[in-house]
Amino acid sequence: MTTEQYGLFSVYLSWVSVLTILGTMNFETCIYINSLAKFDNEKDKNDIAVSLIDLAFVITIIWFLIYLLAKPFWNNVLGMSTTMVVLMFTEIVFFCQLLIFGQQSRSLNTNTKTNGFAYHKSSGFECLFWYSLCGASSRTKIRLKQECFQLQLFRR
Repeated sequence: MTTEQYGLFSVYLSWVSVLTILGTMNFETCIYINSLAKFDNEKDKNDIAVSLIDLAFVITIIWFLIYLLAKPFWNNVLGMSTTMVVLMFTEIVFFCQLLIFGQQSRSLNTNTKTNGFAYHKSSGFECLFWYSLCGASSRTKIRLKQECFQLQLFRR
């Protein structure tokens, strides 16, 4: 990766972080986790998940429409092309859905809790997800890999 590509990637990640907060308002971390603790009924949990996903989608679309009104201005401010900005908004929409789904599946089917992560019965995908996204030391990654291996043995 060249220096220019690395710089563009860093700018992209920074703007994704900022726009994710503006677009989704981190519903999946605060409001949704509190609602999972309050509601005992699975239907209520599903309803709140759908409502938060819809709300995050609408807010993100509103921000995207604001972007479309003045594309050249926003491309200059963001330092990215239109294609990258469209992909960024797409990522924001789907990442919010992924996080809410992950929170919901962990809360509904928790059977083991290790290192602060709750794994559900079909934990293969989740283990790979956390293993690949873990930005911690290699020691933490090794520990997560061992836990994932143990969970796979547990599932048999």
